[in-house]
Amino acid sequence: MLDIKSYRRETAPEIAPVLGLPPDEPMHCLRSILRKSGEAYAVSTIYFAPAVGSRLQRRHFDDVIVFRVMQRELGIELGDVRMTVGAELANES
Repeated sequence: MLDIKSYRRETAPEIAPVLGLPPDEPMHCLRSILRKSGEAYAVSTIYFAPAVGSRLQRRHFDDVIVFRVMQRELGIELGDVRMTVGAELANES
């Protein structure tokens, strides 16, 4: 299950240039938690270029695979995906 925490426009100066945007350009950001049998096992933050993010709404994210949502809702087929994985020391929350 994909537990959506937020879907809103945010600035991310370190991410925007990757999408060819100025550092202060707001982008749509999906923040979610992946759950299996009610237990959280992954936290996800995905930034979308404005041309993509503006065409999606929170209610569209009903699939744990966000790329399938993009294909279904926007007709976008992804052939090349780059993923950045990071880790932080876990705390109680």
